[in-house]
Amino acid sequence: MANQEQLRTLKKEGVEVWNLWREDNPDVKIDLSDADLSGGNLSGSNLRRANLSGSNLSNACFIRANLSGANLKGAGLVQADFRNAYLDSCRLEDTKLSRADFRGAYFYFTGTYFSGTKLSGANLSGTDLSEAKFIGVNLSGANLSGANLPGYLSGVNLSGVNLSGKNLSGANLSGANLSGTDLSGTDLSGTDLTGADLKGAYLRGANLSRVRALRTNFDGATLTGACIQDWNINSETNLENVICDYVYLRQDQQERRPHDLNRNFEPGEFTKLFQKALETVDLVFLDGIDWKAFLLSLKELQNEYGQENVDVQGIEKRPGGTFVVRIDVPPEVNKAEIESKAKQSYETQLKIIEAEHRAELRSLEAHYQDKIIKLHEKQGSDMMEIAKLLASRPYYISKKQEV
Repeated sequence: MANQEQLRTLKKEGVEVWNLWREDNPDVKIDLSDADLSGGNLSGSNLRRANLSGSNLSNACFIRANLSGANLKGAGLVQADFRNAYLDSCRLEDTKLSRADFRGAYFYFTGTYFSGTKLSGANLSGTDLSEAKFIGVNLSGANLSGANLPGYLSGVNLSGVNLSGKNLSGANLSGANLSGTDLSGTDLSGTDLTGADLKGAYLRGANLSRVRALRTNFDGATLTGACIQDWNINSETNLENVICDYVYLRQDQQERRPHDLNRNFEPGEFTKLFQKALETVDLVFLDGIDWKAFLLSLKELQNEYGQENVDVQGIEKRPGGTFVVRIDVPPEVNKAEIESKAKQSYETQLKIIEAEHRAELRSLEAHYQDKIIKLHEKQGSDMMEIAKLLASRPYYISKKQEV
């Protein structure tokens, strides 16, 4: 509850008298909690470290006021004017700041939590919020032009906000409402968008490399020209109705899809191409791959799950002789089970092929051994014939003439 004497001085005596009193009583704690100061002119007032929690400050004027360290938790500041005010180290949890004007205000929000704060329609242009932590904050329709927002934005409502060209690299936007938000050309690299709602968001030319977009809703979002290098999506990521003429799989506009510069994706083609890629199993072969064994094991999987449900989507050769074979599988199947069966079948086929090779080798060895024996026998027979021939010929021994 507000200190009634302090409240009367501020309201009745005015800002000038209030500030002089503050100078004379610097150590007195200021308690204006739950006070009604709505519509009041508090420009230039010294409210440093004041307790204004739960107070009604709607439509009040705080131009050039000093609110450093003030407690504004749960206060109503709808349409309040904070131009050029000092607001460093304030407590702003659950504060209602809708349509408030913060142009030129001095914010030092290092580590400040905006849990549950309502900033919808607020003018935060040029504000540095880089170290602030927003949890469940409503910033829908806020003016953030020139603001620095790469901080903690978990659960924040940024629907309809213009964030075009912003640097949000590495930001935590998990569970955030970004529906209808303009994110064209925005750097979202490495950003956590887990469970975020980007329905109808405009992401043309945005950098989505290494973004974590598990269970993210991109329904109706525009992704033309976006970079999706190493983005992390899963089967719960919604890519329905995505508007996309082309994307890049590498930064700096490299690896365009479609490859043909004269062709764009047909309506729905992007969704089919990348949503399909979600239902896959990666088979890793560290020491090379026996293609005959692999094809036989793939045939077994197709016989069990249906040829139309299991197929090779891509093959990637990595350094050191490692191969990664990506196969399409039905979304309802147990992927761990598929991977296990594929590996077991492959190992079984390898053993069968190796056994066949050993059998062939033994057969070849036996074949050639038989040939060698026959050759030796033939050579022995030929020597006997030569001996017989030599034996049947008469030998003439000439006697040396004696001298």
